[in-house]
Amino acid sequence: MNSSTVCASIVASLCAALALASLQAMAAKPGGGGTTDPCATTTEFVFPAFTYRQVSGKDQIIYVADASGKCSRTVYKTSNNVGSLGAGAFSYPVRKGTIDVGRVVWPDGNAIWGIDFTVTGSSIQVGPKWKVYEGFLTSLDLSKDGNTLYVGGYDQNDRPAIKAVTIDTASTTFLYVGATGGSFFYTLDAGDTALYADLSLPANTGHELMQFSLPCVGSCSSVIAANAAPVFPTASPTASYAMPIVAYSDYLAGSNNCWQLKYLDVSGGSPVPIFAGVQPRYGTRSSWHGNQVLTNGRNSPDGSGRCADTGMVTQVDPATGAETPLVRGYDPDGR
Repeated sequence: MNSSTVCASIVASLCAALALASLQAMAAKPGGGGTTDPCATTTEFVFPAFTYRQVSGKDQIIYVADASGKCSRTVYKTSNNVGSLGAGAFSYPVRKGTIDVGRVVWPDGNAIWGIDFTVTGSSIQVGPKWKVYEGFLTSLDLSKDGNTLYVGGYDQNDRPAIKAVTIDTASTTFLYVGATGGSFFYTLDAGDTALYADLSLPANTGHELMQFSLPCVGSCSSVIAANAAPVFPTASPTASYAMPIVAYSDYLAGSNNCWQLKYLDVSGGSPVPIFAGVQPRYGTRSSWHGNQVLTNGRNSPDGSGRCADTGMVTQVDPATGAETPLVRGYDPDGR
């Protein structure tokens, strides 16, 4: 082989290598002929598993994600009243005679809006937005089948109340009316057989974790835990669909923004604390996906007793205390 042949061969090899590298680089960029969509590259996932929100300025974006948090799809973006009621509530599948329709509802001013979406693989087709409820509210949640909307607010005499809205028929009934003026329902969470609520007492003097048996007939309420710490959210209870356990956040006395996750076994007549010996974990506005808790993650107390906000939706195993940050965002609602 003469020198010119050697040089030509080297140049050809270099060109081929550069071309291959260029194709690989293009595949790693959106629109480059390949894909960086984690929903397309994930091989094992449960979708949809939970919703969460991200906030930027006045914008709030509600996402639906797989169980790992690696695959997210946008459900709705609003530039209106972001508020403090979180990402609303999520149900999948809703009771519509199908197995592929999900529903998200969220507050916007003195109204609750909803969107249904159809799931195909890891993609969603979002339907039109519609008004589900109008009136002052302090909290909300959806039933497991997505057909009942529970709304915390007040009755005509300014007493704390919970309403049940049947979405299919647009009918509304009072589930509960309290007797203590000046209190309000900070959060609601609908389980299979009971509704759980965090009642904030007057003048921020404490919180009560309340349970309402479903269906509610006559006197169906009871207080299953209480905390006198003058901060909120203190209880924010959430019930698992997979097992008879309620998780809630209990404010750590003397700390700075530390809400410890605690658990109650509600399978018997009286709730019983469980998982007390595992590694303490901290979070707020929790939900469940299967037997795992999803929460707004907070770090363990530092030397000054402060639990910093991680800015991540975090998964916690209540039986072991193991925690896994899933995705940047807040206010997860699982199924």
